[in-house]
Amino acid sequence: SVTRSFTFNVPTSTRGQTVTTEISLASFDQVDSDTTNNSASRSVNVSNPGLTMRKTVADNRPNIDETIVYTVQLRNEDARDYTGVVVTDNLPAGVTFVSYTADQGTYNDATGLWDVGTITAGTTFNLRITVTVDLDQAGNNIANTASITSLSPTDPNMGAWSDSVTIFVRGRL
Repeated sequence: SVTRSFTFNVPTSTRGQTVTTEISLASFDQVDSDTTNNSASRSVNVSNPGLTMRKTVADNRPNIDETIVYTVQLRNEDARDYTGVVVTDNLPAGVTFVSYTADQGTYNDATGLWDVGTITAGTTFNLRITVTVDLDQAGNNIANTASITSLSPTDPNMGAWSDSVTIFVRGRL
């Protein structure tokens, strides 16, 4: 008995499809009285990524009292549209809200909600939140997380619904 494991890269063109892999014995050095078990196949459903999100920061090592910009990028990699999309991005302690710009929708710094609305297939929207690093944060790490908290229909790619960045605050130079 021999066990083999294989890893495959699945092309993006197969999203939402079922892919079948087949394997069979090509040759052997003994007589095989049962050739019906000399091949096997396995089918897998390739998930469609739906909505994906990426959180970045323009400067991950700012000084105290410096202005930085957090960016949340929301992309619809699905063939269908999503409605009622809401992203939660509560600003962490240690930074003070200055302003925001959004490609679509509105952001409320008091609730942390970016009400994106409808995101059509193949589109990308960005939310940029400008903050100032508080004076008492020198030497601290500050993490910031954004998460998709509402949408319709339900997205099959739950793992891509949240992303975080961490900054390390330096003192003044």
